[in-house]
Amino acid sequence: MDKKNITEIAERAGVSLATVSRVFRNHPNVSRKMREKILNTAHQLKYSPRITAGERSIGLVIESLDEIHSDFYLATMLAYVAQQLSARNLGLELISIGRIEKLQEHFIHSAIAIPYFEESKKLLLRQKHTRFVLINEIADGVSSVGVNHRQGIRLAYEHLYENGHRKIGLLQDHLGGWGNSERRLGFLESLEQHGVDSEAERSFDITGNTISDVLEHVLSRKFTALVISSESAVLKVIRELHRLGVRIPDDLSLISYEHPSISPYLWPAHTTLKQNHIQLVTNAIDIAARLLDDETEHPMRILVDNQLIPRDSVKFLK
Repeated sequence: MDKKNITEIAERAGVSLATVSRVFRNHPNVSRKMREKILNTAHQLKYSPRITAGERSIGLVIESLDEIHSDFYLATMLAYVAQQLSARNLGLELISIGRIEKLQEHFIHSAIAIPYFEESKKLLLRQKHTRFVLINEIADGVSSVGVNHRQGIRLAYEHLYENGHRKIGLLQDHLGGWGNSERRLGFLESLEQHGVDSEAERSFDITGNTISDVLEHVLSRKFTALVISSESAVLKVIRELHRLGVRIPDDLSLISYEHPSISPYLWPAHTTLKQNHIQLVTNAIDIAARLLDDETEHPMRILVDNQLIPRDSVKFLK
């Protein structure tokens, strides 16, 4: 801001420079009457403040901007974040891990981060001028909001068990990261609850393996049901099962994660786990907004439960 001009505004309005600065930064701790007085004075003096972009903006840090169009989860989260920030009159600064220095350059004091890899998380935590809220990841001393992955996998397993399935497998990829670890732990807890040997091979990793090889192995072991815990692998798995001549759910029952524009229209329509992305984002923005206003915030961890949506991809076994 031009100090000479804001000094003139402060003198004309009879307020301090700090008060003028808070108004132009859209700080919440200014009364409506005072805000109107200062803005009216600025209009009278034909002054337009040049506001630093990050001063009332919240950052959203993701792995890569190139992935948004192909990553349903990331695109969904971005849409909800943008929608809710707009409703709160807050700006959005979208930054990739590869351009993390933009946080400091744009004076982003509070940011929501969706890191996929451990190295990305470590890089975030080295930033000294930005306070973070992590989504679907955890770190000491940092607030996080995540899906209750264990609860979701247990919910899926229980649904299959109640429908008579006993040979149930878990299909995963990218086994690193908190979310995938939690899903696997939820699966192991379900096995233990029902007295199933958790040492036997019942979870399958498609990372670095062809999906066809993994599925052929699963089918050779006579599994009757699979929980596909990778959101990005669902269509690939369905295509490969079709190529192998496997009928869903007659030969193999499936539970996947909800994709509202796809899951209900598959044939058969998929039984899914629905993650409450709106609640996830709401909680994250609530925390980030308090951090933006420099409120003391003790690190907290919030888990949001999944919902099971029964459709036609699970067969009832007598």
